[in-house]
Amino acid sequence: MLSQVMDKLQKTWPALMKQPLRVQIAYAILAVFVVVCRAKILMWTRGILFFILWGEKKGMSSARDSKNVVAPKAGPQEIQSKVIIFIRHGESDWNYIFNKNKLLLLPRLIMGMVWEACMFMFKNSLFIDSPLSSEGIEQAKEVQKFIANYSKKADTPDDIAEAMKALRGDAGAVPSVLVSSNLRRAIATGCIAMWPRQQRTKEKIIVHASLQEMSRNVDTTALAGPREFPEISSIAPTLGKEFRGKKYLDVSQSTGNKGFKRKGKKSMEEFCAWCFARPEPVIIVSAGHSLWFKNFFKLYIPKDTTHHAKDLKMVNCGIVAFNLEKGVLEYDQHQTGYRVDSDSMTSLWGGFEKQKGEAARPGKLRLSPKNGNSAPAKNGQKQANGKNGKETESGMCCTGRN
Repeated sequence: MLSQVMDKLQKTWPALMKQPLRVQIAYAILAVFVVVCRAKILMWTRGILFFILWGEKKGMSSARDSKNVVAPKAGPQEIQSKVIIFIRHGESDWNYIFNKNKLLLLPRLIMGMVWEACMFMFKNSLFIDSPLSSEGIEQAKEVQKFIANYSKKADTPDDIAEAMKALRGDAGAVPSVLVSSNLRRAIATGCIAMWPRQQRTKEKIIVHASLQEMSRNVDTTALAGPREFPEISSIAPTLGKEFRGKKYLDVSQSTGNKGFKRKGKKSMEEFCAWCFARPEPVIIVSAGHSLWFKNFFKLYIPKDTTHHAKDLKMVNCGIVAFNLEKGVLEYDQHQTGYRVDSDSMTSLWGGFEKQKGEAARPGKLRLSPKNGNSAPAKNGQKQANGKNGKETESGMCCTGRN
């Protein structure tokens, strides 16, 4: 390859030297720019191609209905269950530019493009793998305080209190593990929100690429490659010098950026399989993304069950807990299936966007024994509330904001 480039350069060099000096200078500047910024040029090229070729939602609508998940006829005769806690990342710079007051979109976009130009020579970006905004950092700090300062009230259900203990990593709580998307805004949110826990337990947040956001926009393209530590210097003022990526992040399971042929359904199946391969009864996504979460609920809440989680995004830094069940398909005992128990859906903090009011809580979380691997649900357990399998209540609790 190098010899071919040199041969081509030798052929074009005489012709270039005959050009006026200003043309030669322009070519020289262009050559230096391409060499210095080649990594960023490749990132933007990849992001634009992904925007055009995007097809992550293919296969979602035709996926098998999760209501057909049952306990296997052979084996323990039980449906396995894990408690999953989803935390959405805080506001990103992309959210700030494009999702705020539309009247100020143009000046925000212009300022964003100026900042992007200033960072063009470096492996950093305002748009690609968009980091937390200043408001996003404050939102993550607010969640940190909520988790650290939480105390059970007299009317708080026991399962909510146990979930909060697991979230905080208290001694004697149900064992849990922290996992995050490989995008910077999610990792930064998780590090800030879980910082008191990480300082106390010295555990690492596992970075897992299956949680990478599913969207065509360039902010869902990851800057970090396989098993690379992300650039999250923006949170250093919040966490201080003690925080170091190598000490508090585990990137051994991060496979890098999503491919052009990636399908959201397959990524979600990989995440579910990973959850049930873990020994901990509680899996904490210390942070993930709104569209990924919403499509996850669409895929694994039975199709004939009405629930706002299928249609509404979680708010920035919202926390939602639920039971994820594993069994087999009723008509194919060799096919593993997963289902979200919609009765267990519980908002611990923030909840969902545009959710009006707070309905009575129809069910509750099923937490495993503290030394167990999964909380079984008996075969034939009800799958939804209301008549004809329709859920009529929202599953919101009152331990956090609306």
